[in-house]
Amino acid sequence: MSSWASSASTKSKVIYGFKPTTGGICSNLNQLLFSYLFCRKKDCPLYVLDHPNCVSETFPMFQSLFQSRAGIHYVSEFPKGTKILEHKHIHSTLSVLSNDDFKTAAKRFFTLLPAAHERMAAEIPVEISTATFDIGLHIRSGDKITQGEMQSISVETYRAALLSCGIANPKIFVMTDNTTILTQLKEVCPSTWIWACMDEDSSGHVQSEFNEQDQAKKEKEFYRFMAELSVLQTIPTVLVTYSSNVGRYLYLLCPSTCQIKSLDLPRWTF
Repeated sequence: MSSWASSASTKSKVIYGFKPTTGGICSNLNQLLFSYLFCRKKDCPLYVLDHPNCVSETFPMFQSLFQSRAGIHYVSEFPKGTKILEHKHIHSTLSVLSNDDFKTAAKRFFTLLPAAHERMAAEIPVEISTATFDIGLHIRSGDKITQGEMQSISVETYRAALLSCGIANPKIFVMTDNTTILTQLKEVCPSTWIWACMDEDSSGHVQSEFNEQDQAKKEKEFYRFMAELSVLQTIPTVLVTYSSNVGRYLYLLCPSTCQIKSLDLPRWTF
């Protein structure tokens, strides 16, 4: 029997809403999905306030990316009495779902609009879009580390994980907000390895600093970020950290042909 079969037999009288935070992009995407799945279980609609968000006060982040979905109502303000969903509200309801349930739902839910796909594709350099990579690697630092949300991953840990893939001279695509760490990693790896990265000079993502940038620049960085995620989803082996929302998002969206490995938490959890 499908785990969806336990949905409430009568419609809930509670009005549920979701609004993004000024936190990270993948954090907001993950929580939107989980809130939607919660409302599916409750057999009720989800009201979504698309902005303000981590990109700007006015940019409709979700509607700019994804095709419309039955059961989601985008609003400029919540109906009176709306209960704003947080992770603590949905955990017990969704705990009956398997990881495969989450993956299947995510692939259906996060269906890109053609315009969003074009904006993302435009951010990917030709030498990356036409390349075939063996390994994808996400290196996270910045406020994720300094605020204690995850432990720092050493350069040696990254090196060991890459070597464990068993590819003699791999082509590696790296998504990172810290090119300093990437430079250090290159120095301790074989010189025959081939690297590619869309970031040229960064020292660690700090969300509060991103929030203060010019609107046009933030939107461009937003689409580039989503473009980097799309590149990683095409690679057969992807190394992430499940303490990062990027790693959790990629776990859900990478195809079944992809072998995704976490360098910190052993299992994906929502």
